[in-house]
Amino acid sequence: MHRIALLGSVLALVCTVCSATNADTTRGTVGGTVCFRRVLPVSDSECSFRTLVHLSNPTVWYPVSVRIGSSRATLERVSDSLWVVESEEIVAADIELCGIVLAGSDSVCIVTLDSIVACKPRTDPIVQVLIISSIGPPLPYVRFARLEGPYPHPIERDEPFVVYVGLDIRSDVRIRLFDLLGRQVLEEKQQRERGVYRIVLQLPLGSSPGLYLLRMDTTSGGDYAVVVVE
Repeated sequence: MHRIALLGSVLALVCTVCSATNADTTRGTVGGTVCFRRVLPVSDSECSFRTLVHLSNPTVWYPVSVRIGSSRATLERVSDSLWVVESEEIVAADIELCGIVLAGSDSVCIVTLDSIVACKPRTDPIVQVLIISSIGPPLPYVRFARLEGPYPHPIERDEPFVVYVGLDIRSDVRIRLFDLLGRQVLEEKQQRERGVYRIVLQLPLGSSPGLYLLRMDTTSGGDYAVVVVE
């Protein structure tokens, strides 16, 4: 009965927020990636862009990437609940934010983009409601180890690249890159607390272009990605 009452309260909160802000709702599951896209005014095209991104519950969703049309954009963390998005020039009138899901049991995170500056400052914020559910029966937390990236992709041989690591518990993190012959060409070892981390890596000099396997191993488990090196 308590769980039903709590769930009803959460849904009532979400409905109230959506009604008050006319926000869209996006749903996702623990350990996955949730993205949402919102349209910007057409008049904001061909201008520089900057906005603050506020998270009501940073333990639910952690931003990892942003795209504004086909333009390059940066996503800078100020704190767990505050981020800055910037782009030198908007060539298409939409913004897409993606992040890793950290918590479940019908958790809610309200994402607010405000202090928007494009061709001219905007006073109306963009609001998105994220509703996160556990896979299967609701659970307080689902253990996971998550690897996101690399960014940019394909990897440039002479340029650094970034991966994001999501951990549910304090872990020893081991990231390795293998070529198609199974030879290890890169290794990074770190110890991290629970959370999501941005890790910068660099290929060794003389690395060959082609397909590689990027593998992460942690106390919580492992993850991998097939990557292209140019």
